[in-house]
Amino acid sequence: MIVSLMLMTDTVPLQFRNGYSFLSPDEQGLNGALERAFRHYLSKPESWRQLVQKDMNIDFSWDTSASQYEELYSKSVARARATVRP
Repeated sequence: MIVSLMLMTDTVPLQFRNGYSFLSPDEQGLNGALERAFRHYLSKPESWRQLVQKDMNIDFSWDTSASQYEELYSKSVARARATVRP
């Protein structure tokens, strides 16, 4: 469950869309997302199982996140250096 930002559905890669979002960060918003999740669980058990399996296979470790940030930082620095002219 996450609070959705305006452009988030456009910027989150499909392979990481793995749950339910809600717009208003309050009890009503959270309850709506929980109700959608419960309906999914009850009405589409195979689809729910696939979602759970997909979520369990995503690597959220610090090592993976840190290496991705390092790669992004290195690319940003290289791009900045390429555009700076003496």
